[in-house]
Amino acid sequence: MEEEKAYVFSIINSKQTPVSKSLIYDLFFLADTRSPQKTCHEIARLMNSDENSPFFKRLKMLGKKEHENASLTQGSFIKYLLPLISKHPDNDLVQIKRKEKIQDDSTLPLRYYFIHNEDDAIYKILMNAFSAVKATFPDEWSRSNDYILSKTIGYGAIMRALPAILQEGSSSHDLSGEFFRKWMQGFKSRLETNGLRLISEDFPSNEHEQKKLANLIAGVIPKPAMQK
Repeated sequence: MEEEKAYVFSIINSKQTPVSKSLIYDLFFLADTRSPQKTCHEIARLMNSDENSPFFKRLKMLGKKEHENASLTQGSFIKYLLPLISKHPDNDLVQIKRKEKIQDDSTLPLRYYFIHNEDDAIYKILMNAFSAVKATFPDEWSRSNDYILSKTIGYGAIMRALPAILQEGSSSHDLSGEFFRKWMQGFKSRLETNGLRLISEDFPSNEHEQKKLANLIAGVIPKPAMQK
């Protein structure tokens, strides 16, 4: 059965052998059973093929750069999306296959939509969020050779900040494009206030800098270190 082969191959290789994460996630598309991994793959695929998407032809599907503007691998796109849907995606997949009810988790901002088969809502939220990013930072988003915003560090920082942003939007019942544009304008002002640019010199590609950028996006401005 193709579904079972894809599942077994993906689990074995993700745990034992350094196979491309993009390839592993792509295999979930073969499965008939719904899963967090499959949902993330389908969203990545649609984002890359939708002409209205800020990620149109910007993802390296299967880890390969098929278009000049591609600046983010499919694997990286899913890596930061999946934790917003599930803490244990393999367990979710097994429970779904057994037709067992999977539980919601209020700490995962997109899990409710997944549980209720509302993948289109997840897609719409991401479209609104990243369309706002692109509209607020058009040059930084389109020029990946010069800026880090559409690379792994920038995308990852936005996704790290998204739970805080979604919490604010959900509390006011507003996840519209305008809501995200206002948030991005606030982020842009914080960058300017701190004299920062979205370039590798100001945000080197490492975990610490990604968290620093995520805090700025979420609205948390780190206090300067005390001088000794």
